Amino acid sequence: MKQPTNKQRDVLTFLVEFVRFHYRQPTLKDFAEEFGISREGVRGHLLALERKNLIEYSGNGPRNIHITDDAFDLVDGSITEEI
Repeated sequence: MKQPTNKQRDVLTFLVEFVRFHYRQPTLKDFAEEFGISREGVRGHLLALERKNLIEYSGNGPRNIHITDDAFDLVDGSITEEI
């Protein structure tokens, strides 16, 4: 698995922790406010995480992100740098 950048890892960690705390997915607005970036910037990070097989993101509507098991493992520290 190709490792995410530091910013992508931050976005992924925010996503996983938000779901664990709120029992729902964050909106693009939630991401944008957390990271001080535009919604388009958020979409770019989500698409990059999708290309790395850490999430499945359809981009068609609110809260449409599926978090993969690898993403949970990465956030929880089970996956270490392989590169």
